[in-house]
Amino acid sequence: MTEKHQEEVELLESELDRRENEVQSLQEALRWVEKEKFNAEELERFKNLAERQNQDIERLEHFLEDERREAELFLHKQARDAQKQQERDRKEIELLRSQLNMLRNS
Repeated sequence: MTEKHQEEVELLESELDRRENEVQSLQEALRWVEKEKFNAEELERFKNLAERQNQDIERLEHFLEDERREAELFLHKQARDAQKQQERDRKEIELLRSQLNMLRNS
């Protein structure tokens, strides 16, 4: 009976070891899954942040393009205005020269 009892004890201890190893493996798997879940959530947060930053960049690019166009229009208008003023000044100078010549000749 003692031998049979000893065999049963050894068998039960072996089964206990196997189950403890199984529990340990399952706990490790659970920790890995929780870590991966955290990593997946973190990755999703980073993806969302990157998407928002890309949208901000696109908005800034559009804004800068609009500002560039506005600046070009402003510079073209300034150049046209300067050219018109230059033409008015040239005509005024011609008129003044003409008046000066008339005064000299009289």
